[in-house]
Amino acid sequence: MPDRFRVEVAPSQDVTAIDYPAATANRADVTLVLGHGAGADQTNGFMVAFATALADRGIDVVTFNFLYSEQRRRIPDPNARLESCWRAVIETVRGRIAGVPRSA
Repeated sequence: MPDRFRVEVAPSQDVTAIDYPAATANRADVTLVLGHGAGADQTNGFMVAFATALADRGIDVVTFNFLYSEQRRRIPDPNARLESCWRAVIETVRGRIAGVPRSA
């Protein structure tokens, strides 16, 4: 069952992430972090189906929205801001895997 959580990207700015846990029977001990493209967010049917299919095959998957998508803007943020969001999500996911909460 997917689990939603929040990721702080900057003070007072956070995004939604969704964890698709791997099937326990064939767990690969790998986590894939997926960001959406410019045309849709993480709830797009393709993203959900792709994440679910990978999880069914033993890969933990985390999807997330970029800040511009979370704020319902259509134009993507500049690269530096997109990369900052990626880094925050990856750091948070690493902390969740290790059982250590991310410090702000």
